[in-house]
Amino acid sequence: MPHLATTSRLRLEHTLEWGAPNAFSVQHGAWFAEAHRDGAAVVVSVDAPDPQGAVQELVASQDPLDDMFKDIVRSLTGLELATLFTPPMGSAETDPFP
Repeated sequence: MPHLATTSRLRLEHTLEWGAPNAFSVQHGAWFAEAHRDGAAVVVSVDAPDPQGAVQELVASQDPLDDMFKDIVRSLTGLELATLFTPPMGSAETDPFP
């Protein structure tokens, strides 16, 4: 199954928290999204036949568990889920002539 992942810095206040969950996830039929702490980083990944479509579905979802997932990611990174999966300008993914 195709896999899409991104990494963001863990917000400073969360590096000092002990006992916070190290991983959390949501699953919908054909796709699965997970976020986990890796040292001073947060790794967010999506496994789905169409990972980009699954991210869009998760971003647009108003399901309470999906909202909780997005809130946790936002709390840990300071960024919206859609922003995490948007390649920076000039990256190989946005610039056809790197």
